[in-house]
Amino acid sequence: MDKSALKLKYNALLLRYKKAEAFMGNDSIPAVDKLKYVDTLNGITHKLGSMLNEIENYSEGEALCGFKSIQEVLITNFDVLVKKYEDKEGA
Repeated sequence: MDKSALKLKYNALLLRYKKAEAFMGNDSIPAVDKLKYVDTLNGITHKLGSMLNEIENYSEGEALCGFKSIQEVLITNFDVLVKKYEDKEGA
């Protein structure tokens, strides 16, 4: 699998992990119900680690928050360019 596809899959799994983490941290959910999903959460954590090993080069921010897709990078850069152009035109 190429790195771009792997990063997209990582992002999807990271989102699932964050939802599971929120579930586990919810004090209104009984511990008995949480216990049912401990193995699932551990499996997700293990898979995320394996995926990072495959990706090899990543920052702490990418590991914790996910990878930007090329589309996100292009949109961000486009927005910056538009802002600079608007500032220049307004001056």
